[in-house]
Amino acid sequence: MASSKKIIGRAVVKMVQSGDQITVRSKPQGGPPKEKVILFSNLTSGKPARRANPNILDSTDTGDEPYAWTARENLRKKIIGQEVYFEVSEEMAGRSYGTVWLGNNTDGENLTAWSLQTGNSVLRESVRKQVDRLQSQVGEDGEESEQLKDYKNLVALEEKAKEEKVGRWADDKDGPRDITWTVSDANLFIDTNRGKEISAIVEHVFNASMVRLYLPAKSTYITLSLAGIRAPSQRGSDGSPEAFFELARYTVESKLLGRDLNVIVEGAAPMGSNKEPLFVGTLVHPNGNISELLLKEGFAKCVDWSLGMMTGDVSKYRNAEKSAKMARKRIWKDWQPADASIPEDEREFTGKLSRLSIPIHYPSIPEME
Repeated sequence: MASSKKIIGRAVVKMVQSGDQITVRSKPQGGPPKEKVILFSNLTSGKPARRANPNILDSTDTGDEPYAWTARENLRKKIIGQEVYFEVSEEMAGRSYGTVWLGNNTDGENLTAWSLQTGNSVLRESVRKQVDRLQSQVGEDGEESEQLKDYKNLVALEEKAKEEKVGRWADDKDGPRDITWTVSDANLFIDTNRGKEISAIVEHVFNASMVRLYLPAKSTYITLSLAGIRAPSQRGSDGSPEAFFELARYTVESKLLGRDLNVIVEGAAPMGSNKEPLFVGTLVHPNGNISELLLKEGFAKCVDWSLGMMTGDVSKYRNAEKSAKMARKRIWKDWQPADASIPEDEREFTGKLSRLSIPIHYPSIPEME
């Protein structure tokens, strides 16, 4: 059932799903903020490719609809992480339809107009039908309604983009991607890319130490565990989220989701029963190392099994974790040092050394051939 109540607000763009659909979030207040998915009214830009859902019978992979991926990328690069003002005019089947402006009011750039002017989206067929309907209702005085004027303006913007052959109307526009959803040979992938910084986009954050990446130069998706750390999981030993899971994940989402960065793939976790490889690596971002930040703020702990794969400076991770422990931040709020059970007045004492044993190592003798 549709709701016509207008909802207005200011928010930050968390994610861009397509050229006509975004997710916005409010400012955090004592925890992860509220979110809303907004579809641009009167527009469509096509759906980017989607991977088959293993939980749905007969689900299959889909490819990019015409110009859909380019449209998503154009919008993502323009607004991700930016403040926007929105007016939702209709809510239907759990979806919100409305208009979005860059900035904190309607004086900012109208993204519907921008989408049409640049050929990033097209008008829904219903708009032209509405123009015809409303035009037929114009009285003898020729006075047009504001709604009719708005629709005509949208049509004019699209027609101009077609004439200028911009965006999806260009003769040389990009075609659909040839996507690799799963890397079939993890060892070959690691050997081929060892030590290289690969451009990537963070597409999803499972938890603060595990993300889904898209590698544009390779048209490949991979799942990456951040080398050297482990953050709280969504499913702890009792099946419920571990402490600070939501806040830790939000910290990574707010800084990296939908952002361009580089990744260094340094290894892979044991496959076990997994159907696809879980790569281990480090995210490289101009603003700093997200793993060090998570350790320093008590959102993660060091883990030896993947620290050994790192090519970077491991001591920075150890020092960041130590500082969080000493400050008893978040996951370390109940931490006690190893000597905590020793009374304070017994931690230092004076004594006499009575014996010192020094082991002697003899050189090994090679076996005879």
